[in-house]
Amino acid sequence: MIRTKRDARSRSLPVLPLSLLLANLACAPEPTVPGADLAIVSATVLPMDGERVLADHTVLVENGRIAAVLPAAEVALGADTAV
Repeated sequence: MIRTKRDARSRSLPVLPLSLLLANLACAPEPTVPGADLAIVSATVLPMDGERVLADHTVLVENGRIAAVLPAAEVALGADTAV
């Protein structure tokens, strides 16, 4: 039986999704505030320094104080952070 390039490619296709998943997990971002105790997600924040609204933000609390207020898309939470 003569094998073609197409045969070799079709056998390697199932491996591709798995390798992409593993590569994505290996590149997972570090937690934004590693010591954060609590994360309030998808919050609308009203800063007291002006008349503006910050929609879809995450408020990170560490030791009872606000440690960071960031756009939700930019936040990576630690495994031990309560949500």
